[in-house]
Amino acid sequence: MLIYCALGGLLFLTLVSFNINVLLSSVITLVSAFIYALSDEWHQTFVEGRTGSMSDVAKDTVGIICGIAICALVYMALTYITHKKLKSVSEQ
Repeated sequence: MLIYCALGGLLFLTLVSFNINVLLSSVITLVSAFIYALSDEWHQTFVEGRTGSMSDVAKDTVGIICGIAICALVYMALTYITHKKLKSVSEQ
C-alpha cells in the first residue's frame, strides 16, 4: 500500500506540474494507477506460487487515494501561501 501511495502522489504531482487542475489530475491519477494495480494483480496470476486478488487491488487503491490526498493538500496549501505572499508583496 505504501508503494501505491507514493505512486499516486508522484503521478498527481507530475500531472499538476503540467498545469492540469487539481481535480482532473486526481481523477486521471486514480484511474491510471487503479488500472496499473489491476494489471499488476493479473500479472501475478502467471507467476508460480503467487495469486492475484481483488482485496490487494482494494488495498492498493486505498494507498493511491492517500497519496493523492496528501499531495493535493500540500500542493494546495503551498499554492495558497505562495499566492498570498505574492499578493502582499505586490501591494507594497
